[in-house]
Amino acid sequence: GSARPSRTAGPPPPLGGAASIRRPALLSSDREPALPMTENGIELRSPAGSHDLPRLVPFRGLPRQPLQDGRGTVREIHVETAPGLDLRWQLQLVELKGPRATLLAPAGTHQRIVGLSGPQVSVGDAVDRVAALGRDRALSVRSPTIVFQRPRLRVAGASVVVVLTAAASGPPPRLSFRTLDDPTDLVGISLVLLLQGELRVDGVEAARQSALLLDPRTTSHVTASAARVLTLAEESAAAD
Repeated sequence: GSARPSRTAGPPPPLGGAASIRRPALLSSDREPALPMTENGIELRSPAGSHDLPRLVPFRGLPRQPLQDGRGTVREIHVETAPGLDLRWQLQLVELKGPRATLLAPAGTHQRIVGLSGPQVSVGDAVDRVAALGRDRALSVRSPTIVFQRPRLRVAGASVVVVLTAAASGPPPRLSFRTLDDPTDLVGISLVLLLQGELRVDGVEAARQSALLLDPRTTSHVTASAARVLTLAEESAAAD
């Protein structure tokens, strides 16, 4: 049948029968050639094999790419690949500025969309089955195509959403909202996006409009003050 957006709190069930998803060809970059392989300036490395984590990713330094259709931009926060550059998951920050826009992902993927700020957005798939996406809410689209619609706007400004794209052949990562206060530990978390408040992880301070990449196989020590965060956890890491 047709792909439908889902309102369920948990991740969507995988789409059956998908083969491994090949990462699209890398874009050319003007960055220094001494850097490791990158995609839009982000290193294609597994956090589990990195030694410089936690690593701060400020959004202001991420290149903006235009949407395939419609007014707006996309910034890639991070991408995780398997050997051979097969896509595991990709997290993007999308700013919508017009009444309608389309975001295309590789075939054989499904997507999870989280509302962050700005006017409300309706989210659908290629056949325009739509559902309203509010702030701090998540919707699942079991399709590589997302169609965004913004009703007749009464409030000016861009609508900002986070889009998680994952291969449909395996369990998708989990996105969760949390409020952190006082010292605490995070286990099995690959990424933390700070929405408000103050946050420091293993001595690295995060600012608003930034994310921290973590090693999900270790315990991360957190100090926070009224920190509202969005965390990403991979099922494989949570099961280890």
